[in-house]
Amino acid sequence: LRVETVKTATFLRDAALEADQLGLFVREDSATREILQEETTTAKSDALKDLLPYGFAVHHAGMARADRNLVEDLFADKHV
Repeated sequence: LRVETVKTATFLRDAALEADQLGLFVREDSATREILQEETTTAKSDALKDLLPYGFAVHHAGMARADRNLVEDLFADKHV
């Protein structure tokens, strides 16, 4: 299931890219975009590094605690 979580998030990100709808998830000129770019550098997971710049994230028990905390904080602050 953990691999499927990443696959699903990647599919949704790719579908939004293809449909030119990423602005529905994170605006180009928003502070959120800057925050996500910055936090991408702190992520340990390659999946998070790939997804965060687009406003997408994953969260599951198999992740490093630091990555789970990062996703939880970004979610609480409405960045993902």
